[in-house]
Amino acid sequence: MLSGHSRLFCPPELSLLAFDSVNDWIANESSTFSKDSVIRNLVIATGLEYDTCKMIVEDPGKLSIQQVYGLIQDYAGKRILVDKTPGYTRSLDTLERAEMMFENTRYIYLHRHPYPVIDSFVRNRLDKFLKVEDVDPYWYAEKFWATSNHNVMKLFESVAAERTF
Repeated sequence: MLSGHSRLFCPPELSLLAFDSVNDWIANESSTFSKDSVIRNLVIATGLEYDTCKMIVEDPGKLSIQQVYGLIQDYAGKRILVDKTPGYTRSLDTLERAEMMFENTRYIYLHRHPYPVIDSFVRNRLDKFLKVEDVDPYWYAEKFWATSNHNVMKLFESVAAERTF
């Protein structure tokens, strides 16, 4: 839905912000997705050629996470970059990293009632995707929802109100 707006640039959920280095990001993404999927998502996000993105993935020590965001922002041009990765809310440290890496970051908090979130989480077996074993998926989904919402509210305590929506 966001992608349809001409002034917004909403690349695939790359989960970049959660990592200290491109090496860490590549190792994590490659454990979940094929290397080719990671490369193709980077192509979409940066507008770079496939071979260039392949070099970034195969020799990730050359770029920092902030530099990758720079490539994405360069490709976005005057459009507003929207990083819509929902997994960021699992960690307050990750959310706070946005404050350290970017100036005047704006946050849109889409609050959902826990029941449909839990239902979707369990139906889509996200506990398996997140490699959570031997835990009741309903309990884990509720914990996930509560932790995520708590972290967003905690972040908003330290962010100017005019930057939170």
